[in-house]
Amino acid sequence: MAASARCTSNRTSQTAPKYVSIGRLANDQHIAARFEPNQGRRRRRGTAILLLKARSMSELLKNTTIMVIDDDSDTCELLRTALEQAGASVLVAHNVDGAIETFRRCPPHAVVADIRLGNSDGYALIKAIREHNIEYRGFTPAVAVTGFASPEDKERAIAAGFNAYLAKPFEPAAVISAIAKILSGRMDLAL
Repeated sequence: MAASARCTSNRTSQTAPKYVSIGRLANDQHIAARFEPNQGRRRRRGTAILLLKARSMSELLKNTTIMVIDDDSDTCELLRTALEQAGASVLVAHNVDGAIETFRRCPPHAVVADIRLGNSDGYALIKAIREHNIEYRGFTPAVAVTGFASPEDKERAIAAGFNAYLAKPFEPAAVISAIAKILSGRMDLAL
C-alpha cells in the first residue's frame, strides 16, 4: 500500500533547500513543497515534502485509499506525498493496464488520473472503472489532472465519467480539496 514518498534528485546541491508555496486550503492551512535549489523553474526535482500547518489536515482523508495514475514519476511522488500528508493511503500506477489490475485487486475510495498515459489514456481508464462500478454496484470518484486545459477538454473529461477536472500545473491542495469534497458529498458540480 502506502510507502514513504521520496523523490531522488540526480543533482547534488551545496545550498539549503527552498520551500515554495504550492497551495492554501480553507482556514489558512498552507501547503509548501521543498525543492532542491538550482534546478530551474520548469522542472524541479528533488524531495517533495509537504508541510501542513494545520493538525486537521492529517485527518482530511484519514482511512481512505486513493489511487494515483500518471506516467510522470515526479507527479506521482508529489501527489503521493500530499495525499499521505492528508491521511490517505496511496496506490500508484504509471499506466492504464497497471491501474486497472490494481483497481480490481484493491478498489480505492477515489482515483486521481492523468488523461495522457503513454500508449493509452485516462478515458480508457475511466471507462474501465465505470464498468467495474456498474458490475459491482459501487461508485469510485475520479479526478482528472491534465495538461489539456481547454473548456472542450474539461467537458470531454466530465462527460467520460470524471467527477472533477484540474488543469496542470495544479496545486496539490486543489486535488486534496476536490477529493475531500467528492467523498463528503459536498460537490454537486465538477470543478
